[in-house]
Amino acid sequence: MAATDVLWIDDARMKQVSRDVDTLDESVKALVARMFAVIDDMQDTGLAAIQLGVALRIVAIDMADEHGARQRLALINPHITWSSPQTTSHLELCSSIPGHPMPAQRAQRIKVTFLDMAGEQRELDAGGAFAVCLQHEIEHLDGRSLLDSLSELKRNRLKTQLAKQRRRRSPHE
Repeated sequence: MAATDVLWIDDARMKQVSRDVDTLDESVKALVARMFAVIDDMQDTGLAAIQLGVALRIVAIDMADEHGARQRLALINPHITWSSPQTTSHLELCSSIPGHPMPAQRAQRIKVTFLDMAGEQRELDAGGAFAVCLQHEIEHLDGRSLLDSLSELKRNRLKTQLAKQRRRRSPHE
């Protein structure tokens, strides 16, 4: 699996709302393995299944949490259950918009409920960059992206830039 497997942000499939995973079967485990392979290939921190064209509520994360502990985990059916009123504004990267940092405003802390790969219900209390990454990926599952906060003019400019970027890529990538 490679970065070229990731859908571009302007692909219509990225607007789909992902459906819950009903059964943690071998196909889900294979998808999660594929997601981590893409993250590793891209040296990225997170990926939503919809970014690979699969409309299931699955997020893969590989990064340090706010305490410096590495978190390499798959979140099945993740939902944000609480967000702090305090927010942070910054530029965010997205593997579906290569090379185009975008402005974003996110809650500084969140709580997320999800199933782990063993099917156990879990809850994460996350802050800092870890919380930002979780919010970003879960937003993809809800059919939203960084593009949604841009004006129509800026969105159209970015889409034009992305089209040019795609044309410059080799067909063998």
